[in-house]
Amino acid sequence: MYASRVHDFFIKNESLISIKYNCKIICYEENQPKVDPGFFYINPKNGSIAPGCEEYFNVRFSPTEVEEDNQRFLVITMENLEPKSDPLVVELDGEAERPICHFEL
Repeated sequence: MYASRVHDFFIKNESLISIKYNCKIICYEENQPKVDPGFFYINPKNGSIAPGCEEYFNVRFSPTEVEEDNQRFLVITMENLEPKSDPLVVELDGEAERPICHFEL
């Protein structure tokens, strides 16, 4: 009924060691982070990137209902980085529109 949208991106490990990562999609409610992917999906959610290799990620927005606020944040935390390093944060936003005509079969 609603259209899905997909965006692909990659992260390259230019170091000499493997980097383990973990992805989560969060939103902010009352200025507090909350794990709530809404209509967003990330694949893969976790894994390891070998030295000199790339990892391809797929973010999908697949709404099942119209909502006012679809803003989320993709947070990718990586091990073996400098202790003061922040996680990689990507802002996600999508808009769902109700179809003009829908037949319930």
